[in-house]
Amino acid sequence: MPQSRESVSATLNAIASRRPALHSILSAFEPLLTASAALPDALADELRNGTAPLPQARSERLAQGVPVMADAPTQWAAPLMRVAARHLLPVITAHQSLAGSRAGLEKAFDQDDTALAGLMSAIVHGDAGALTRAARQHDVPEAVFAFAANAVAGPALHAMTQHHLHDADFAAWREGTCPVCGSFPSIAYLGRPDPDQSEFLRSGGGKKHLHCSLCTHEWLFRRGACPSCGNEDPGALEYLRDPQTPWERIDLCRKCNTYCPGVDLRETTENPQMDAMALGMLHLDLVAAREGLMPLAPSFWNTFDDE
Repeated sequence: MPQSRESVSATLNAIASRRPALHSILSAFEPLLTASAALPDALADELRNGTAPLPQARSERLAQGVPVMADAPTQWAAPLMRVAARHLLPVITAHQSLAGSRAGLEKAFDQDDTALAGLMSAIVHGDAGALTRAARQHDVPEAVFAFAANAVAGPALHAMTQHHLHDADFAAWREGTCPVCGSFPSIAYLGRPDPDQSEFLRSGGGKKHLHCSLCTHEWLFRRGACPSCGNEDPGALEYLRDPQTPWERIDLCRKCNTYCPGVDLRETTENPQMDAMALGMLHLDLVAAREGLMPLAPSFWNTFDDE
């Protein structure tokens, strides 16, 4: 992966300069993306000072397609989620349409460790029923609660992965979902060749990485395979590009009618922040929606009501 990434602001500014029509939505999400990107390092002390058992990456489980968080404890996440919520909820509810949910969200994420561990468990296990019950308990619209819960859980998972699982071996993982939390990717990218490799090896390059929509972990994946259904027949994936920016594309699978935005870093000098880049692919999300395709990782900006 790139040695260093541009900031959220730099990435969004570059996108807005070539697509002014996206300026308003990019500006709306920039504060949240910026705050989220800064949190994992800020949460490191909470992680180090915690006493609850931390998740472990086990090669035999990864080889079976079982992500780390599938059978891991979640009590460790409670203090991190509490801190993340204090940073992020004011940003999330700053918009007038969400301001009425602030009190309920603050109450939901200021509960005891057992309750917050339960929320983290619901998120990583995709327990929509548990999240719906929590939303109703705190009088928050279900979609708003789910968005906020993922926003709060993501940096906690990122901090745990970055500061605890940094030496973990994920080589056995072959799934299109995240080896840490089991979520689908929000974006993929083809990496640049390693300059230390021989010319023969460098001429290929383009290893495919998937970027997790929840915890932002990145992992290698087979270039010709669909992350959703696993189809890797010849021609399994199709690609749609905008001629204006050929390094941006969507990888789509007609077998399961899903898609994932992608960036070919070999075709650009930019090193975008990937969460910001996923937002900046909205123009291709619209194309995919017209094709009747569903995003692997639905969000507020890539799901559209039928006209």
